Amino acid sequence: MPTDKETIDPMMGKGHAVLGAATWTAGTAYALPAMGYTATPAILLMGCLPVAGAALRPDIDHPSASIAQSGGFITKGIAAAAGKLSGGHRQGTHRLWFLLVCAAFDFAVVTLFGRWGGLALFFVYTAFGTQALAKTTLHRGLGRRWRKSTWLLSDLYSWVFAGAAAYGAYLVFPDAGSWWWLAAALTIGHLSHLIGDSLTTSGLEWAHGHRIRVPLLGNAGSRRENLLVSACVVLMVVIIASSVFGVSLELPTWDDLPDWFPASLVPAAAGSLPG
Repeated sequence: MPTDKETIDPMMGKGHAVLGAATWTAGTAYALPAMGYTATPAILLMGCLPVAGAALRPDIDHPSASIAQSGGFITKGIAAAAGKLSGGHRQGTHRLWFLLVCAAFDFAVVTLFGRWGGLALFFVYTAFGTQALAKTTLHRGLGRRWRKSTWLLSDLYSWVFAGAAAYGAYLVFPDAGSWWWLAAALTIGHLSHLIGDSLTTSGLEWAHGHRIRVPLLGNAGSRRENLLVSACVVLMVVIIASSVFGVSLELPTWDDLPDWFPASLVPAAAGSLPG
């Protein structure tokens, strides 16, 4: 288990953010049409930003995590307190119960406070996501130089961007009852973090005594993780571009299988499936 002095590879935070955003983009692009809704570019883009931030939420237990670095001493202080209360990194905030508590909180906020509650959540998590998605070698180099002379202002750009994005969301989603999607999106982002950690070498203990470990990605920051991040970025670009240009991306059905495909491998109920 990592100690308090151990730092987190920045790529891991960026990887979580990209994985969360890609999960939202792909899931929304296919789920909404099935439900009778249109996956517009605005919905895809607006969802990517806060979902990327929510994908960092479990790491609020470590002061070196991307989310803890997003708001200067304020988020660092929250991270330090969360780490102590949760028992250290990858402990309480990485459990299934914490996901359920956060999901209940998000849905309560958008239910009780409607549009303004949704905008507040959107603003905060978009700032978190922007910080993580912007982490490149150039960003880190410039950030160090800027931080020496501006201190907290070095992280201000993500909050300014989040404010502009929140105003865009204010215009796109004027109905107070239309913000339920944000609570669902934040929950998806949070869940993607737990799944991502479960795919690393150390795995993740979702509940006390119940660890899931499927080390497909190896160690944090590995070549396999970088490959997954790159694939997720390509996936998001393709889906959003397809939405912008009106290109339909339909999943194949059993009816789309070639004639040479063995009929014995097709489920008996395939004929009753939609599509």
